[in-house]
Amino acid sequence: MIEELRREDPDRPVFVVDGGDLAWRSKVAGANVLPAARRKGELMHEAFALVGVDAMVPGDGDLALGLDWLREVSAKHRTPLLAANLHCAGGDPFPPARAVSRGGVTVGFVGVLGRDTPAPEGCEIGDPVEAARAALAELGAADLRVVLSHESAEADEALAAALPEVDLVVMGGTAPSAITPRALPGGALG
Repeated sequence: MIEELRREDPDRPVFVVDGGDLAWRSKVAGANVLPAARRKGELMHEAFALVGVDAMVPGDGDLALGLDWLREVSAKHRTPLLAANLHCAGGDPFPPARAVSRGGVTVGFVGVLGRDTPAPEGCEIGDPVEAARAALAELGAADLRVVLSHESAEADEALAAALPEVDLVVMGGTAPSAITPRALPGGALG
C-alpha cells in the first residue's frame, strides 16, 4: 500500500510511522515466548525498514523483549525509534526526536512513552509533556509537528492540550476507534 501511494503520486510526500508494540503486545514476555517474539520483532523491523519507516516509538511490548535487544535490532535495520522521556543510566537509549523532509515538506517527529510503561531496569520514564516540549524546542522549524505517543487516550488529550504547537498525535497506546483522526484539545488531530 505504501509503495502504491508513492507510485501513484511521486510528488505527494508519504510518511510512515509506528505507535509502538510493533513486535509484542504485552507488558511481559516470558522465557517460553521470548525467542519467537524476538524473531517476529526482528522480521517486523526488517519489513518496516524495507518500506522506509520514518519514525517509531517503542511500546510496552517492544520494551518487554529487552532494551538491549531492541536497541540492537533498531540499529541493525536502521529503524528510527524515538523516546524523549526514556532515560537510562549511561545515557538515553533512543533520540527524542527527528526531522524528515520529503517532497518539500519537513515533519518533526517526537516519541513519548506513557508514565505507566514499565521502565527497563536502570531506566525511568519521565513526564511525557515536559519531554515532548523540550524535544520540540530542539527540533527547530518543521512544517508539521507530530508526537508518536504510547500512552492512554486521556494522557494523549492532556498532551495535546498542553502543546498547541503539535499538529498530530499518533495515539499508539490506545486501540483505534476511528479511521479518520479527530480533533484533540489544543488543535491537534489524533
